[in-house]
Amino acid sequence: MVLCGKSCKLLQFLSDTDKEYIGQIEFGKSTSTDDIWGKVEAEKEVNLDFSFSEELQKFVGKNHQLVPKTSNKKVNGKKLMDYQREGLEVPKVYSDIEIYSMEDLGDYRFKVACSSGTYVRSICRDLALNTNNLGCMKSLRRTKVGRFTINQAQTLEDLETHEPVLYPSIYVLDHLDKINYQPIEDVYQGKRIRLDNSNNEVCILDAGQPIAIYEKEREGLFKSKKRSMVMEVIRIDYLNVPKDLLKSSCCIGFFDGLHTGHQALLDNCILKAKELGVQSGLITFDPDPWKIFFPDRVCRHITTLEDRIHLENAMGIEVMYVITFSKDFCSF
Repeated sequence: MVLCGKSCKLLQFLSDTDKEYIGQIEFGKSTSTDDIWGKVEAEKEVNLDFSFSEELQKFVGKNHQLVPKTSNKKVNGKKLMDYQREGLEVPKVYSDIEIYSMEDLGDYRFKVACSSGTYVRSICRDLALNTNNLGCMKSLRRTKVGRFTINQAQTLEDLETHEPVLYPSIYVLDHLDKINYQPIEDVYQGKRIRLDNSNNEVCILDAGQPIAIYEKEREGLFKSKKRSMVMEVIRIDYLNVPKDLLKSSCCIGFFDGLHTGHQALLDNCILKAKELGVQSGLITFDPDPWKIFFPDRVCRHITTLEDRIHLENAMGIEVMYVITFSKDFCSF
């Protein structure tokens, strides 16, 4: 799958979706990686006195799965594969996963629908052990991620003659409840919100579009996930500046109306942030400095602060710092 533009922020949520694979087992040997590409560690004559279909069905349900030694799982901050590469004893790590269905496709091939985090290599290894064999994974093909199936995929040859098929970003979040919350400004400002919902995560919509993922903090209270689709809004008083602010590449200004000049400036800010490996930001003021210096003059705005939050979030800015403007701030 390829994510584009602001949809790239959804990658973190895509990894939590259910998957479907077609795998194949090779019996007669075990390897260092639990697939045929690893170093052969042991060999054994194959025992065929079992029903492959019946053995597959034994895996359906919740499982406490032993993770392969060659994996990115970490123990004490170190990947299991790094223990293995350094010749150290690899700690045993188990994952709680769920297998929804298993289907025998013949020739020791099978289709498995499972939760995120399931290792098909482990299924192959364990099925072999369960039948008094040694075995490893011979082949693997992922056929479904969330609602997206292999039938929707385009080959590189297709893309040479046809435009890529683009799907709405909300498709990635099919596994989450969709909530139309009011007042929506609370979500744009990253505030905690109260919801009567039994799920641990929900997707907040604005005008039918996903803007944030909220996770349950306690019963009835949800908080915004650290990296969601919505721009974070941080209000700052110059006498009480937060000490845990992340590094950002920022533009500074009032940005009333967000005209084409503003948009070009923000686009450059986002590109610079990517180049530096930091988040893109915008520094603005509330109230308008004009009102502080010239309180008796009429000050007409095109947009309110809430409007600006919506507009700059749509531009892809990740954080807005709203500085409380006052004469004391100017003399600070």
